[in-house]
Amino acid sequence: MAAAVHAYDGQALRVRLHVQGRARSCPFDAIEARVPPEGDVLDAGCGHGLLSLLLAAGSPRRRVTGIDVDPAKVAAAEAAAVTARLTNVAFERVAHDWIPERRWDAIALADVLYLLGHDAAVALLDRLARAAAPGGVILVKEIDTAPRWKYELARLQEVVATRVARVTAGDAVEFVPPTVIADTLRDAGLAVEHVPLQHGRLHPHHLVVGRAP
Repeated sequence: MAAAVHAYDGQALRVRLHVQGRARSCPFDAIEARVPPEGDVLDAGCGHGLLSLLLAAGSPRRRVTGIDVDPAKVAAAEAAAVTARLTNVAFERVAHDWIPERRWDAIALADVLYLLGHDAAVALLDRLARAAAPGGVILVKEIDTAPRWKYELARLQEVVATRVARVTAGDAVEFVPPTVIADTLRDAGLAVEHVPLQHGRLHPHHLVVGRAP
């Protein structure tokens, strides 16, 4: 993680601060540990690309693609990958109505759904679940709605990030409960596992793992 964060050292202060904050607050290590060591990996809504870099650095046999709707963040991710000298990761800007056109061995979705609104979030999650290759895995990390005080703290932080600081694109702040995420993955035919990640952390992180048959 330290090496991935240092890959942004030459970038704007705003980018560096955001990446450093994400590295400290989000349990990326729990996501990375559950991604297969080889295969085609999609980081959907990659932002500045920190998770993509971590996944690529974690195994040279992974072929990582990070996608995002924000061209500035995609550019920052590409520059960081060059600095880190990672050749097994690439980034792509996509449209808001992006639809997956291929299958992936692993799909990561970290703190993205809450920006979309409930219906759009569920629709995207369904599309991604159906894009998992046979035996593939989808890892969805979002904020749980319990305990209430942690949830309210996370919600306030994201309202500031989206509407005041504007470091995150999105007008909606509507967290999708883990039960809804799990139900959507099951409806797409995946086996589901819940992994609570909030112990010892200020935010109620929760990981839902879906595995394709």
